[in-house]
Amino acid sequence: MTRYYACHRLYFPDGTFRAFRVVGVDGDGCYAGDAPLEGEQAGVAWIGGCCLLCPEGRLLRPGSTLAEACRQASCGDVSPRWWLWQACGLPLDAQDLPVRVWRRLR
Repeated sequence: MTRYYACHRLYFPDGTFRAFRVVGVDGDGCYAGDAPLEGEQAGVAWIGGCCLLCPEGRLLRPGSTLAEACRQASCGDVSPRWWLWQACGLPLDAQDLPVRVWRRLR
């Protein structure tokens, strides 16, 4: 069963982002695609803030900034599957602040 989350910004390991996205996560907890957020949608959990796609199996370090997390996610062997991580408590205009808690969304 796919779960859907909506966020302000969805970051990719190369540092680019897409604004106001609905992100699907499959039953294995892996990225299943994203689409523009267009008003209220049934079955979509609004989590807001910033999220980052990271290769499956890669863990993000607490205290890293969003830029550091993107660099960490993009280095080394890249899995064809991705996990979705939420930067908890990070204001949208503060990408240079350390993220205290990274939460993997499943």
